[in-house]
Amino acid sequence: MIEKRERKDRDVQLASDLERDGVGRPTIRKTLGLLQGVLARAVEWGRIPSNPVKGVRKPTVVRQHVVRVLSPREVEALRAEMEHRDATIVSCLAYSGPRPGELLQAPLTWPDVLQRSLVYRQPKTQRSPRTVRLITPLARDLASWQLACGRPSAGPVFPDTAGTAWSRDQWKNWHRRHFLPAARASGVDISRPYDLRHTWASLLIQEGRLTLIEICADGPLSTDAARQLRARRRRVVRTAATDRGPDSRGPASPERPHGRSGTSP
Repeated sequence: MIEKRERKDRDVQLASDLERDGVGRPTIRKTLGLLQGVLARAVEWGRIPSNPVKGVRKPTVVRQHVVRVLSPREVEALRAEMEHRDATIVSCLAYSGPRPGELLQAPLTWPDVLQRSLVYRQPKTQRSPRTVRLITPLARDLASWQLACGRPSAGPVFPDTAGTAWSRDQWKNWHRRHFLPAARASGVDISRPYDLRHTWASLLIQEGRLTLIEICADGPLSTDAARQLRARRRRVVRTAATDRGPDSRGPASPERPHGRSGTSP
């Protein structure tokens, strides 16, 4: 009993010392997890008799970020404040739901842009490539971007200045220099390009093509984000129904063809 109490006091003291030094709880969790793993391996190799941090409890982390689901009208307002390339990137994120790394760092190439679908590689999950339905508005945006680039048939859809995939630093620079200024200019309440994926998932839920299980299995969103989307479903449906016009952006109805007729972009 005394030993357990002493260990609990030591755990609390360790976490308190780190927080007092300005270390965030997510960083404390990652640090303790790494330390526990390293010392566990040291015990296996016989370097130390026991793992002194084996029983240290990692602090609980409550996710502060709230899922922000943009309507098609808000996405278009954001795109209107961007140059051609940046607007097309936002269109891909919002209307096909890739992770940013799948779009720019994997990356998406012109051979992956098929007549009725897009093929995204998934480096984060190491799963097989994921095929996403290519809706007509996004097909038009990609065709326009391909024309502006001189109709390439190979290479990344959004290359960097050297014609290759983006690095992590290039993505961060784009976020800071292009995405955030456009969000402020348009008045759209969004700070992370990643959140544009929720628009695609919400449109699929609205159309009745996607359930919570399918969302999590296919990889568009985390379980928590998917549940929040389901909780907001009624509000999103009302907003999207109001926003939709003759040239609306969103998944085609089941009776309509899902791809762009003619040659692929």
